[in-house]
Amino acid sequence: ACNYDESAIQEDGSCLYAEQFYDCNGNCINDVNENGICDELEGDGCTDENACNYDENADLDNGSCIYSSTTDFDLQLNVEYQLYNNWSMDPWMVCEFDQVGTIVFYEDGTFIYNNEIGEFLGWWNNCDNVFEFGFYQTETVYTGTMDTVYFGSGSYITNVQGIGCWEMLIESYYGCIDENACNYNE
Repeated sequence: ACNYDESAIQEDGSCLYAEQFYDCNGNCINDVNENGICDELEGDGCTDENACNYDENADLDNGSCIYSSTTDFDLQLNVEYQLYNNWSMDPWMVCEFDQVGTIVFYEDGTFIYNNEIGEFLGWWNNCDNVFEFGFYQTETVYTGTMDTVYFGSGSYITNVQGIGCWEMLIESYYGCIDENACNYNE
């Protein structure tokens, strides 16, 4: 009992017991991940908010997160794409790409983007046939489609009140395929 009295001689019915899974101070007896929720009361599921099957009631990630809700999605993982983008305050802008970098998407719903400024990390998903990716450092979300495994395009709205467009392609896919030409791409 939480209020055990070793000097008492006779039981008077006043014993108080801890709630199941807790000690007498209200702390979890078992809490491996130290999140304040007793292990016996935790629900497991996907805890990544960017995943298609995110479970807001899950406290413990069970590795079930998926980042594409369709099997015919054309994004290549672990492959370097060239990402071209442009943004403007003008809502009628013409996409003339002035920014370029490389981007690699990974199975765990993350990506790494590199340009002349540096390296940036982000997330991606393809839920309900909408391809989205965004940078952890900003609120900018790129939305569009992957038209083939080699090419995708779309638009985005930046957190500095501008709009933008983007194209992404695997450059090694495009080029001359005539073996007899001087500029043949092997």
